[in-house]
Parts: sequence; C-alpha cells; structure tokens
Amino acid sequence: MKQIYITNCNQHLKSYISLIYLFLLFFVSNTSDAKSLQHNVDTPNIYNSYFFPVLLFLAIVSCGIIFFLIHRIKKGEKRLAIQNRRLALALHAGDVKVFGYDVNRKQFFNVYLDDIQTEGHTMEEEIRNIHPNDRAAFVDCMERLMRGEEPQKRLCFRMKTEEKETWNFIEKEFETIRNKEGKVVTIIGTRRDITEKHNIELQLQESIRKIQHASSASDMVLWEFDTDNMIFKSYNNTVNGMIDSYITLNSLKKIIHPDDIKKVYDRLSSLENGVNETSSVYFRMWYESDKQWHNCSATITPFEYDKTGKVCRYVGFRRDQTQIIKLHENLQVFSEKLNYTLQASDIRIWEYDIKSRIFSFMTSVNTIKERVTFEKFIERVDPSDREQAINLFPRMESGNLGDFCVQFKLLTSIYAEGVRYYIYNGVPMHNNENEVVSYFGITRDVTDLINIQIRLEEEKQKALAADKLKSAFLANMSHEIRTPLNAIVGFSRLLPDADGKDEKKQFIDIINENTEILLRLINDILELSKIEAGIVDIKNSTFDFVANFNNLIPSLKQRCVNPDVKFITCKPYKKFVICCDDGRVDQLITNFTINAIKYTTRGYIKVGYECVDNGLKIFVEDTGAGIAKKDQERIFNRFEKLNDFVQGTGLGLSICKAITDACYGKIGVESEVGKGSTFWAWIPCEVSELVTM
Repeated sequence: MKQIYITNCNQHLKSYISLIYLFLLFFVSNTSDAKSLQHNVDTPNIYNSYFFPVLLFLAIVSCGIIFFLIHRIKKGEKRLAIQNRRLALALHAGDVKVFGYDVNRKQFFNVYLDDIQTEGHTMEEEIRNIHPNDRAAFVDCMERLMRGEEPQKRLCFRMKTEEKETWNFIEKEFETIRNKEGKVVTIIGTRRDITEKHNIELQLQESIRKIQHASSASDMVLWEFDTDNMIFKSYNNTVNGMIDSYITLNSLKKIIHPDDIKKVYDRLSSLENGVNETSSVYFRMWYESDKQWHNCSATITPFEYDKTGKVCRYVGFRRDQTQIIKLHENLQVFSEKLNYTLQASDIRIWEYDIKSRIFSFMTSVNTIKERVTFEKFIERVDPSDREQAINLFPRMESGNLGDFCVQFKLLTSIYAEGVRYYIYNGVPMHNNENEVVSYFGITRDVTDLINIQIRLEEEKQKALAADKLKSAFLANMSHEIRTPLNAIVGFSRLLPDADGKDEKKQFIDIINENTEILLRLINDILELSKIEAGIVDIKNSTFDFVANFNNLIPSLKQRCVNPDVKFITCKPYKKFVICCDDGRVDQLITNFTINAIKYTTRGYIKVGYECVDNGLKIFVEDTGAGIAKKDQERIFNRFEKLNDFVQGTGLGLSICKAITDACYGKIGVESEVGKGSTFWAWIPCEVSELVTM
C-alpha cells in the first residue's frame, strides 16, 4: 500500500517539474518577443524592471521545492524500504502472504506471495483451489467486496496448494482500494495457513470434552475461589440447584455439615490470606437431590497471583466420596468377615515370590505374620515329605505348575507347636507380560483330621478285631452255654436214680453251681446289650457300705473252693455311709473277685475298700498268674480273654469299666507276670458318715 503511494508521488512530482519547465520556456519566449517589440515600439521597459526578477525568483523557489520533494521522496523510500523489510519479516514470521485482485482486469496478482504466476490467474483458477463446500462463501465474499460493502475481517476457507494434496485451513482478511469516484478498483488480501492451529483447537476441544466427561464420570467438580470477592464458582455442575454455580461464604454455611464448618472455615481463612500452598480438606455437604449428607473432598491449588505475589485465585476439584467411603466400609466389613471365616476354619494365606524365593505367611488379609526363605521352609518339612517339596518348587518357578494342592508334614510351624500336617492350595499370579511371577494360595492345618483318620483307622482295626472277638465270643458262648446247660440237664436226669442222700446232694450242688454260672452268663449278655445300646442305669441311694460289704463277702468266699488259696478281707471302718448305686458297687466287687478266683491257683485273694479323695475305692488283690504290660491296656476291652482255657466270656472287666465310666469314676490294674494282680475302681460319692475301727 505504501509502495503504491510512493509511486503515485513520483508521478506527480515528474508532472510538476514538466509544468515548471514549460512555464519557464513560455516566459523566456515571451521575454524575447518583448525585447524585439521594444525596438519597434516606444513603450516603458516593465519587463526589464519587474518581470524577469520575479520569474527568476519563481524558478529558484520551484527548484528548491523540487529538490525538497526529491529529498523527502528519497527519505520516504528509505523508510519505506525499512518498513517493507520489517513488514516482510513480520509476514514471514507469521506465515502471512499478501495477494491482490484487480477488479478491472479480473486477475489475482502477487503482493507478498509466491504461488501466483507472474501474469496472475483468474477468479475461476482461484476458485478451483478452494474446497467445493467453501466456494460459494468465497464467491459471495468477493462479490460483496467488489460492490463496495464492508469486508468481513476474517474468513476461513479450505484450500489445496500445489505442495500438498490435502485440504488446508486458510484464514483470509480483505481490504479494498477505491478510485476518486469511490469505486473499488483493487482488493488486497492476506492469506495465512492455520491448519496446525485448527488441529490444535480441535485437539484442545477434544481434550476439554474428555476432561469434562471424565470429571462427570468420576463425579469431580472443577471450582475456583476468588479471594477478593470470597466467592466460589463451580464450572461443570451446579451447587445444590444454584444455576449460576456461584456461592458465597454465607451460603456455604447452609450446605456444610455443622460439625465440619469450623474445619472448612479454618482452611478458607488461609486462602483469604493468600497462602501459597496446595492442600485438601474433607467435609460433608448437603445434596438437595437426595436430601442426604455426602462425604466430599476438595483439593486447593494456587492459580493466580496479584502484583505483590499474593495468591488471589485458587482452583481445585471437589469430589463426592460417599460411594467410595461406603465401598470402603463394605470392604472393611467383608475383610473382617473373611478374616473371621479364615480364622474360624483355621485357614491361612501364603504367597511365594519366584524372584526372591521368599515365602510370606499371613494370619489375615494383608497382615504378614512371617517371611521365610525357600531354604528355611524346606528345613521345616519332615524328611518323609522333603523330596516332594524340593521337586515341587522348580515346577513353580518355571511357571508350568498351574493350580496345585499338596500336603506336607511340618516339623515346626508359626501357627501351632509340634508336628503338624498342612494342605497347601496355590494358583499362579501373572504380570502384564503374562509371565508367572508368584504363587498365591491358602494353607489349612489338617492335623486334627489326620489324627481323626488315624484314630478311625485304629478304631477300624479295633472293630475288625472286635468282630473277630465277637465271632470267637459267639463260638465260645455256645460252648459256655452248653457246658452248664448240659450239666444241669444231665444231672437233673440222674437225680431220680441217685443212690443215697449224699449222691443226691452232690448232684443238686452241681446243678445249682451250673445254674448260677448260666444265670451269670445270661446277666452278662444282657448287660453287654445295654452297654452297646449306651444304657447303663445308675440308681444312687444312701446306705452303709460296711454292712453291704459284710453281706456280700460270704457268698464270694464260698466260691473260693481251692484249699491252696486263702480268702482275705480288708475292712478298715466300723461304719461308712455313702450315696451311690449299691447294686453296681456289688457288681464291681463280684466281677473283680470272680476274675481273681479264676486265675489264682495258690496264695491268697484279698478283697477290700477304703475312702480316698471323697470317694469309694474298692480293690481285689491276688497272687495269680499276673498280666503282661502289653496286655494291661486291652484287658478292659470287650470279649478279651487272655487265657482261652479259663471258663468265661471276657465281658466281666469291660462291664466294670462301663459302670465306672457311667459313675464318672476310674478303673485300673496293677500287675506283674507270675506275682499277681490288683484290680481297683474308684467311684466319686457323697460320704455322710465315716467311723474307723
């Protein structure tokens, strides 16, 4: 534009110099004509006196003006050159190109542009470079400019250049140049490629949209706090239905929980003082939407400073933590329930890190009890299972094991003392590259189950043995029953034919003895059926045990018919009044005594009692064959007979044990092979009176 102005000035100056030159020629010619006329006509010489000096003065002034204008023009050209360089630098720095459009010639031409040919190009050629969807807008703009309407300051069109086949976003500005009649003759325009700016704006808009979406999805609200006005402003949601999202400190009190107001205002007072620090605050806020208090957290970050360096504006995020807190509480409750379940079921958690080869044992969720190395763990494994453990871990570390379940016998454990049995269940844990980096699982102490299995196996063996004994018992029972029954039947038939009273008496004694044996055998069988049914009747009553003992001993003494065996009684008290089942006590004494009579061939049998530990202790001591140590534990089992040649069913002592167990008492034997045995039983009872000898 300025270059066009200077060009016009040069043209006007040349025209002005030409006029002065013609003017001087005119006056010089007139002066010559005047001198010739002076010789012919006698007139006053006014040209000599006035005209020439004036003409000379005008010439000198004109020359001065000319030289002044030339100087100004050169100076202006220099300034214009400097400004043109500056303008070119600015246009280059801003990637701005300048073009022109000659309205009369209908051609575009270069001003500061390099993609228009020297001879220019037409409107049709320019339109072909514009995106089809933008061509109508460009044509309408150019027509408005040519009609002299005010140009729009900035317009954006998509154009395709020769260098690039893609459509670029080009920003254009226009200015018109008019002639003396006010008609537009030239349109000057600028062109700037804003494709990168446009893409950045699109990316920025996309980022803002994502941030808004993320903030909305995460229930985060962007806010700012102006320390000058002490007003909060919320950007991406309203505050409790306030559409303008502005809230003052007084209004803030209405929606903050009373217990949290002081905490919030203490934090706000530091903001009012312009403290330059980032902080956060937790509080409860009232939500009108559901009429409930919500747990919220707010971050506070300095954003803008005044001239003194004091913070005048803070920004931050407010987030509703209610759901998170509820989930945390639910997770806490679930964790407590899980810990209780693990502890109640005696289940522990373990983890094995492959890289460090370290075991971590946990008593509850995320509570590590102990860390041990692989080597230390192997030392705890019983030698019988150690090889299995050593072969297991290489498969774990290679990542080829998968889920597994193994049982180890450990010599020591952090959970219990002594040798324990544990079952280990494990699963592999993978990293982002799907590589096995550790194993996680649970361990259960199954020692009690193993012991139960062992006891069940023992009971199974005992049951098998008892079944065999029962079979032997039934086989023996037929013999035991037939023997006295045959004696009774046989001698009953012989009784009528007996000669004399002595023979009859002998037959009757044999019949009575076998009848008693058969009766006792039937009683033992009936008692066994009650024991197996879990029924042992105990009927306690208060009686004098001394009198009861004295009445029982004679019948027992009659059974000891071996002259080589002495029957002895031990009676330390005159009177011993107790409360218990007298029939069961008599049964214990009878069974102990009969058992001693069977196995004692010489020496003595001693039957006695005493008061021990506020209870009754009875004992029967004999000098019989004795019992080996290995047989003393099973002597009280059912169907046990240490000597198959001795008459009996093997039920007497087992019945005694069942009676003492029902009375919450104790039973035992002290014996040595070849020296005899002492069977004893202690029954707790209430002692009412005790009189010693």
